[in-house]
Amino acid sequence: MVRNPADASYSIHIDSQYPIEIVAIQSLVGVELMEIDSSIAILSLCPEDPDQKNALSATYRFVDSNISKFEIKIRTIEGQYGDLNCFVIPNAQPKTCQAFNIPIKPLSLHEIHTVKSIRSC
Repeated sequence: MVRNPADASYSIHIDSQYPIEIVAIQSLVGVELMEIDSSIAILSLCPEDPDQKNALSATYRFVDSNISKFEIKIRTIEGQYGDLNCFVIPNAQPKTCQAFNIPIKPLSLHEIHTVKSIRSC
């Protein structure tokens, strides 16, 4: 996950040795999905479910069967923290799934600026 300070977002880069069939993401933390190139994937969003405390549930299904790299852009909500769960299902047999968690920190949009001290003689 790479931070983009220009638009206060994060990019998640997914790279697979096999073509990707589906990418699913789920989070108990509020996360905003940002626009991507809609010509390569169809996004399906489930409504937020406060009873299950599920803030985000989304699935990307790929139009082209040869896609092996994909980028998801998200914007976190300042002060909220938890995990973003990602599931990557390749277009291969037997069916498998690679799952990984991305931690979201409470101060995820803050930047640390360092100031160089200048000594005068």
